[in-house]
Amino acid sequence: MDIRYERKANQSFMVIEGEPCEVGYEEQMLRQNEVKILLSFYTIEMNRHIEYWHDITGKQSLRDYLEREGLNPETLRQVVLYLGIAYEELTRYLISQEHLFVSADTVFVKKDGLQVAMFFCYRPYVNMTVQEQLLSLWEYFLTIVDHKMEEFMTMCYEIYDLIMSGCFTMEEIQQRIQSLSQSDVGQIEECQSMPYVEKVQLCRENTEGEEVRPGKYDDYKYDEELKVDEELWPTKELDIMKWIQSMCQAVMEKLSSVKNLKDKKKELYLPKKEEEDDLIYQPEEEYDRPTVLLHGGEMACAGKLLYEGSGEEEDILINKEVFRIGSKEKDNDAVLHSSGVSRYHARILKQGESYFLEDLNSKNGTYVNGKQLNYKEKLKLQSMDQVRFADALYRIV
Repeated sequence: MDIRYERKANQSFMVIEGEPCEVGYEEQMLRQNEVKILLSFYTIEMNRHIEYWHDITGKQSLRDYLEREGLNPETLRQVVLYLGIAYEELTRYLISQEHLFVSADTVFVKKDGLQVAMFFCYRPYVNMTVQEQLLSLWEYFLTIVDHKMEEFMTMCYEIYDLIMSGCFTMEEIQQRIQSLSQSDVGQIEECQSMPYVEKVQLCRENTEGEEVRPGKYDDYKYDEELKVDEELWPTKELDIMKWIQSMCQAVMEKLSSVKNLKDKKKELYLPKKEEEDDLIYQPEEEYDRPTVLLHGGEMACAGKLLYEGSGEEEDILINKEVFRIGSKEKDNDAVLHSSGVSRYHARILKQGESYFLEDLNSKNGTYVNGKQLNYKEKLKLQSMDQVRFADALYRIV
């Protein structure tokens, strides 16, 4: 099996070669029905072999996604959830589940803000059973799982044994992942991704019959707390003025307490600004802020990218073995602000004493001396090479 990556204009493709086979019904079904969870593709037949051109524009492989996000209960749950949906969709269209090509390099991920979507590759000549493909995928998971997360690591090995036994369903795997204990923090984070009205309603349902506490607020309980106990109503013997003063003070204390709780609730549920899609190249915009360099795990400076463009970018110091470049802050070591630069645009890798530049399937491309790199293509950098990230021009020294 041969896989390569090609670019045509602003589109990126994963090309898989193989021997022609009789799958007329399946391909006809896929042409007539849009199965959104599958990568769109077209085929080319030549010289007694067939090529499947899968459109991966704006997406990254599962391997690259997990390298950035890490393997944790949430990312694993996402993979298994989408994998189960993909198998169900193929069954609905009477397509063999074994024709879903599942691996860390053929499953692709698109993340927009808080939303994550996964897409799968159709290839009718996989020659591997569903069990064999899942075992291979899980073996990859076991190589990257953090062994400090003992409970999660144990669960991963248990699922591997379950798949090895041959007696499993995707629902069983999902249940095992879902059963992994989650803290209240995880529930709050899930709540934060909902619209404000839905979050309040969810919290009201969760707190029915419970004491109000941070993370589970309930507006109607504030009113109950402010109700005046009828037994405190003044009698003829009670000094009316003292009673009024004491009640005013009590009410003010209650209002102050409620205000603090509501301020906490507002801060807790303040919706996060979602990220925008990567833009196709547009003229550069002016930015008041300079390029941000994030430092961590630094080593001796391996090189420097001198900015040669007309915008407001700054020079880049390459000081890590895996040095990421893109427009998304906090996730990159060098943050560029040109509108044409993708959130996760490229990275520079140290291999021995050499450094290689790799494009991360950016929309507007990465170029070295005018040559555009394909996705996953690594090109060795030389002194005085001209490097361009979309429209941001640099020279390595």
